[in-house]
Amino acid sequence: MKKKICLYVLCLMGALPLSAQTAEDYTNSGNRRSQNGDYLGAIKDYTKAIQLDPDYVAAYNNRGSSLDDLGRYEEAIKDYTKAIQLDPDYVAAYNNRGSSLDDLGRYEEAIKDYTKAIQLDPDYDAAYNNRGVSFDNLGRYNEAIKDYTKAIQLDPDYVAAYNNRGVSFDNLGRYEEAIKDYTKAIQLDPDYDAAYNNRGSSLDDLGRYEEAIKDYTKAIQLEPNSAAAYSNRGVSFDNLGRYNEAIKDYTKAIQLDPDYVAAYNNRGTSFDNLGRYEEAIKDYTKAIQLKPEFALAKTNLEIVVGKIENKRTPRIWVVAVGIDSYEYPALLTSLDACVSNAYQFEGIFLQSGLAKKDQIVVLPNSKAGREEILDAIQRRLCNTNTVHPEDMVIFYFVGHGTILNNTSFGICPFDFMNGQQLISESDIVEIMNTSPARHRICLIESCKSENLVMGASVSQQTLDIFNNRRKAYPASLVMLTSTKVGEPSIQDRKLGGYFSHYLRLGLKGKADGKIDGKKDSYVSVKELFLYIKENVMRDTNNIQIPQLNDLAYQTDIPIIPVIEN
Repeated sequence: MKKKICLYVLCLMGALPLSAQTAEDYTNSGNRRSQNGDYLGAIKDYTKAIQLDPDYVAAYNNRGSSLDDLGRYEEAIKDYTKAIQLDPDYVAAYNNRGSSLDDLGRYEEAIKDYTKAIQLDPDYDAAYNNRGVSFDNLGRYNEAIKDYTKAIQLDPDYVAAYNNRGVSFDNLGRYEEAIKDYTKAIQLDPDYDAAYNNRGSSLDDLGRYEEAIKDYTKAIQLEPNSAAAYSNRGVSFDNLGRYNEAIKDYTKAIQLDPDYVAAYNNRGTSFDNLGRYEEAIKDYTKAIQLKPEFALAKTNLEIVVGKIENKRTPRIWVVAVGIDSYEYPALLTSLDACVSNAYQFEGIFLQSGLAKKDQIVVLPNSKAGREEILDAIQRRLCNTNTVHPEDMVIFYFVGHGTILNNTSFGICPFDFMNGQQLISESDIVEIMNTSPARHRICLIESCKSENLVMGASVSQQTLDIFNNRRKAYPASLVMLTSTKVGEPSIQDRKLGGYFSHYLRLGLKGKADGKIDGKKDSYVSVKELFLYIKENVMRDTNNIQIPQLNDLAYQTDIPIIPVIEN
């Protein structure tokens, strides 16, 4: 941000009297109009002042400022030059002409003018700040930082200088220093939207995406028409894998600025990540139309076109585990319909044609030992030779779960006998995160017994730690569970677990439109969760409350198309 200087003649006046004939009167009137944003009216008054007094330096300078505010930079430069011809030591005119030159991209000339202003007035903080902007525009960031620092030394409350120095630090990759400067600018001016936007950018560069989103959101609250803040927030959503939210922000940025090249390119990337290749192509093409030399958009376009030409249909890979009876029944009671639930889950994908038999592994009862389950997850869901990034992998478990020694919680395989046989949830998450598939889903209904409460002897503090850990899983993994850690999942003798019953109905299509009533023939994560949660809570009198990790809820990826209306 640059600062222009207008010379205001100290003369208190009301409306311009009809009898007023002096250049000073018209200049004062122009100043008031300019301060109120009436730049055309101000220009008329300054022009009248100049007609009355062709050597009135302030009128030329101030008319130049109003012309600059209207984006008429060449005309502004002529007025500033005239002011300098009339008064070669007129500091403000050098500063202002430098600003207009900078706006035209004539940075070297701008630097010369700012330097002249500084020679005439070594304590001219605005000239240091403005010269810093031109240095920054030339990529001379260290010189820019020196100038901003000098401006701050001259005026410790110079908000724009802190913000601008932050930009230069950011351009040098010195993100922590940039954040400090943006924070200082915000402390001095809590309504400074640009500083929030810029701090968000540095936080994003550090991988602190959630914090960045908070700053961009604040910037948008302060300036709802900031296309940059929307676009930047979209980038952070993108980095978190929250592609649908990213697309919404990029779209808003484009609505605010139809020529926003980066927003088209970035939205194309989000469409690409969702496998919506035709939409991605449209956005990349638009970005190139707006900026033919945009190499990144050209590269992205080539990649997505290649994906279509060599398109492999995305596949769904499933491991479904159902355990009714355990090897050691004295430890774990028998359950109802778990094996049936696992095969019915398989049937959803086979009957719809969404997956072939060789893409699904079902492990019932004695086939669901600890090693068998882990091996199936590794071989079927995480195999880099068969699973591709565009695929989806799903692990479904229905059976008992428990907590051991206040340190871990998880699912009980068929051969569960002590802590060594437990498959901890962290083990499952760690393995699932090695899958090449972009979308990884865990659907777990554990502790399916009204008589055995998982974690009954564990402290509430430990349970809170476990549940918070589960809620904090990244967006790349969907963890949808039948209940909280430490609470029971209730079963019906005929239906089996309520969670699994409504899971199947939801996947088949009952969950479509659950968010806002608008059906799109696709079931998303959020729709499925809301459908299951509502029905399970109703049927269990609010005893059982299904859970979903926060980022998966926010990302809301589509799972499968509606199978049954």
